[in-house]
Order: sequence, then C-alpha cells, then structure tokens
Amino acid sequence: MEVLGDKLLKELPDDAFVVACRFPFPRWPPQSSLGSGLDQTWAYDISAVRAMTETQQKHQKHVQTPIKKFCRS
Repeated sequence: MEVLGDKLLKELPDDAFVVACRFPFPRWPPQSSLGSGLDQTWAYDISAVRAMTETQQKHQKHVQTPIKKFCRS
C-alpha cells in the first residue's frame, strides 16, 4: 500500500478524497471509518494526508541529524 499511497499523493489534486475498503493506508490519518473487520472502509482527505506527511518529513529530518562522536586519544 505504501507504493500506491505515494503514487496517489503525487497525482491527486488537493481536493480529492480516497476511499479504501478492507485494507487501510497505514501511514495516513483517516477522515472517517465505517464498519469493522473485512467490511471496514476508510475515507482519506488528500490535503490532510499531505499536511501530515509533510510535518512527519520535517520532523524526521531533525531526528536524523547526525551526532558527532567524540573520541579520547
């Protein structure tokens, strides 16, 4: 689902909604959900998903900043 999610984020307009059945997009925050088990569906607002992924990417850049190691001679 990650590859499909990346493709949708690149190609869909900001006002798009995605509805998924049975398999959610695990890294996307759903706008709403209905049902349970195999009959569950999720609705995603692409503009909200983009905002969340941009925030996560900015946060990850700060977390992944290399730390210099100090060595004693």
